[in-house]
Amino acid sequence: IEPLKFEYRNQWFDYYELNKRDTFVVVARLSPEFTAAVVDRWQALENRQKPTALIPQSFSEALMLAAQLQAEKERNAPKVAFVDHYVEVGTSKSFRETAKILKIPERALVNRLVEDKYLYRQSGVLLPYQSAHTKDLFTVKTGTAEHGHNFLKQNIGILLFFVLSFFLFYYFYLKRQTWFHQKKNQLISITPIFGTIQKLSRLVNFSQSLQIMLQAGVPLNQALDSFLPRTQTWQTKKTLVNDIILDKEVRSILQWVSQGYAFSDSVSSDLFPMEAQQMLQIGEQSGKLALMLEHIAD
Repeated sequence: IEPLKFEYRNQWFDYYELNKRDTFVVVARLSPEFTAAVVDRWQALENRQKPTALIPQSFSEALMLAAQLQAEKERNAPKVAFVDHYVEVGTSKSFRETAKILKIPERALVNRLVEDKYLYRQSGVLLPYQSAHTKDLFTVKTGTAEHGHNFLKQNIGILLFFVLSFFLFYYFYLKRQTWFHQKKNQLISITPIFGTIQKLSRLVNFSQSLQIMLQAGVPLNQALDSFLPRTQTWQTKKTLVNDIILDKEVRSILQWVSQGYAFSDSVSSDLFPMEAQQMLQIGEQSGKLALMLEHIAD
């Protein structure tokens, strides 16, 4: 066997390409237990397990296989024809239209076709039997209701009623309920994408508003207190809190600040991330808290 050449790092080396049997024989030389007889026996067992029985070994077997395939094709012919007929034909009429022509109730027409074995129900859908006397009578349409007409078109009035009812219920009742806003904020906060967007929006709006008030000379306590809802004397109902999380956070900050703690030590990670808290601490120590709030908002 002539060796082949390959280059590796500017050096040429010899290598050999062997078939499967010769490769096993070479391995057998390295291991006394792995003999050539074992390799031959292994290949014989592999050849015996190959699916050669499916391949005709003679002309007569080929004829028998062809006859079996033809018989199977004839058995599947009605199914193939039924699938080919599974299309929407413009000239076909729905059960409702047919019932009007025959002047009988639509439900009675459907029940009679089911009783006479022209149709059967499968998962709430009417389908024709795959037989020769029914394949040209019916057209199966996808995306339609049981009676042949579109479900949305049939029930558009009911759907509009429920949509309008929910809108009125939300506008006149849910919108004014504190528990509803709490549940809504909790649901949004645990949503991966919308929760992150809401948290960033809360941080930016709070930082911008607080920065503007501090630059205008408003004391910190008074600026924080402006974020809390106030019920005026002329109001008969309590003012709703738009952001429950921000309201809770501001009340906590006011409590700690009133006890003498620094603003940067009073905020939590629910409102300011750790990086932003470090920026607030630097801003307080340098007397430029408003400037740091502006950087955080940006």
